[in-house]
Amino acid sequence: NALERLPIAPHARGEVVLDVDDPALPANTRAWRVGAREGRLHVRPESTGTGGTRLPRLTVPVDALATIVTGALAPTRAAEAGLVGDTRDAAALIEPWFTSRPAFLMPMNAF
Repeated sequence: NALERLPIAPHARGEVVLDVDDPALPANTRAWRVGAREGRLHVRPESTGTGGTRLPRLTVPVDALATIVTGALAPTRAAEAGLVGDTRDAAALIEPWFTSRPAFLMPMNAF
């Protein structure tokens, strides 16, 4: 639900699998199929019977995912630094999805 509520770039398009590791909320630790269209993310659990579909896949710990979705860290830079695993150019595909203002200007940091 959290990913579906995030603002994304209106031109964002595509579909990836996010293989998330979340030690704080083990229910989130799984593969999620994430699609971007119409300015929104659409998230559902990845099923094992995909009929041979090989989507780009980003293997990501939840702390790196949080940094990426706020726009503070580019997914391609995270992959270059070894913070995330990138298969079939998933990082490059999602990079334009999370373009935003710098993280220190976000409403949650209005202190």
